[in-house]
Amino acid sequence: MAVLTTAATVVVVAVPMARAGVANRGLPGARSNPIARLPWGVPHDDALWSLYQSATGWRHKMLGRLALEPRAVWLGWENPVGEVRAQTAAAVAAQQNGNPNALVQFATFELNPWESRRVNGVDKPVVSGSWNVRSDEAWYRNMAAGIGSARALVIEQVDLLVALKIRSTAPERIDTYAARVLSAKPHTTVYIDAGTTGWTTPVRDAKLLIRNGIRYARGFSLDDTDYDPTAKEDVFGAKIVAALARLGVRGKHFIVNTDQNGQPYKPHQLNGRGINDAPRCHGRIQSVCQRTGILPTVNVASPRWRLGPVAARDARRYCDGYVWVGQPWAIDGGPFVPQYALWLAENGKYRPLQGRAQARHRVHPLGRSSR
Repeated sequence: MAVLTTAATVVVVAVPMARAGVANRGLPGARSNPIARLPWGVPHDDALWSLYQSATGWRHKMLGRLALEPRAVWLGWENPVGEVRAQTAAAVAAQQNGNPNALVQFATFELNPWESRRVNGVDKPVVSGSWNVRSDEAWYRNMAAGIGSARALVIEQVDLLVALKIRSTAPERIDTYAARVLSAKPHTTVYIDAGTTGWTTPVRDAKLLIRNGIRYARGFSLDDTDYDPTAKEDVFGAKIVAALARLGVRGKHFIVNTDQNGQPYKPHQLNGRGINDAPRCHGRIQSVCQRTGILPTVNVASPRWRLGPVAARDARRYCDGYVWVGQPWAIDGGPFVPQYALWLAENGKYRPLQGRAQARHRVHPLGRSSR
């Protein structure tokens, strides 16, 4: 309960308890992992899907390795507040493809400015800013309305750790509101972006997540815009979970983005180029390039991933799933590049299952899969 006082009256306002929507609630066999035991939808309205549909022969087969996999749809500040409800609803329909129980996935990048802003024609880091909190909250209300009763996974505010450099508390208020309003949907499971190993310490990450509403969310998401090994992310995620628990926020889990870390690398290996500017792998002998990793699944501790005993243990305990959040077939922040998609499809670290098993897996990534 929060008590607000004025000179004349005392107003008591009920504060809702922290809650986290459960994507698979009510489905047969649903257990504690909210994104398991339900089909995962595939977008049918993006450039990758369109190219796959129009391709023939070898190109069609290769592009299917990407286009048939579940992946997150990005929504952000470029989606106007007055249009985001309809755009979200359209993305839901395109991922469900007629199946109301299919899990739809979103990643938000709503805060603007974020990361950098143009000053006299030069990109400068954002250390302060002016955010329209009411408008941003309305944006998230409209997104939640667009999701409606759909079963959804939302990764909230990609690159959240930029907030460590920002003095304003407005982003924290916006993100906390977003986690609360999205998680209030009974079938929407929220994971807040927590960066990647090496960006900050587990304790500092945990404190940031608390300030940004982790109490309302299922947990957090890792490696959404970087290229670190899945095993390292599993270990790092477990340390954040432990740090959160020590700070009084218990029972949190995480997911890891694996669509671009099949051949991990670090910024210092790029000889001055940006982290996203490495070439896409189109052969097996390149040392620094982007390669797709583990395909979307909740089978996070499979021996096939060769995580090592510690990472496999941490994944089994705390990781809900490996998901595809980034879009390595596109220029960073820019257009879809067909050649990138073909290189990635032909040279992914893992191959999809074949035939009927493949079709079953891509819409029903159960823990029992041996992928």
